[in-house]
Amino acid sequence: MRINTTDTTFQSRNSTIRFADDIARRVNQCYPRKSASLITSMKNIDRFRSLETRLSEGIAQMRQTKRDRLFAAKTFPDMLRAIVDTIKEFKAGNCGESAELSAIVAKANGIQNCYLAEVEGEYGNDLDHTVLYVNDKIPYIIDSWLGFADYVPNAAARYKNEYLKYFDEYYMNQKIVFTKKDMGVDYFLNYKFSDFAVKFLREQFPETVIRKSS
Repeated sequence: MRINTTDTTFQSRNSTIRFADDIARRVNQCYPRKSASLITSMKNIDRFRSLETRLSEGIAQMRQTKRDRLFAAKTFPDMLRAIVDTIKEFKAGNCGESAELSAIVAKANGIQNCYLAEVEGEYGNDLDHTVLYVNDKIPYIIDSWLGFADYVPNAAARYKNEYLKYFDEYYMNQKIVFTKKDMGVDYFLNYKFSDFAVKFLREQFPETVIRKSS
């Protein structure tokens, strides 16, 4: 599924986006992690190549461990723990892990109509970035890796401007689309969670629950 952005922008920071921003913040507060790809985008990266290498190796090890645990999982709670506990253990992750955590925290807080999405150019060019796409009445993006949430057109504009340094500029002249991730060991996060799964999430990971102000 490919979702095209439009030229329409939504400037109001309404309660929906404010709460989505809260989710991105909660992900980063509860599950701090180092990202090799963020380090790579630093201006003075040449001074930190050894750090970049160590982080990349750590993330590769974390992903192998996470994959092994997911394959070994026998229950739905085991699958959730395989993701959350592994990322907490290694304290490392790139945009893919940020999107996984965003999906888990979003579903723990009642947002079910969401899925992992890959950011691409309109001609299918892979921009090597994964986010959480919320298919609401007005769809929006939760990008915990970059620490923001916004409506789809605004998010696309921010990738082209505010966050341009994190992407291959060659492809950023294209319209940005968000393509539903349709494979991978974390694909189960795209499904609607049962009441049991949500209850488990909120009980086992109480740090994910955001208390809405009245």
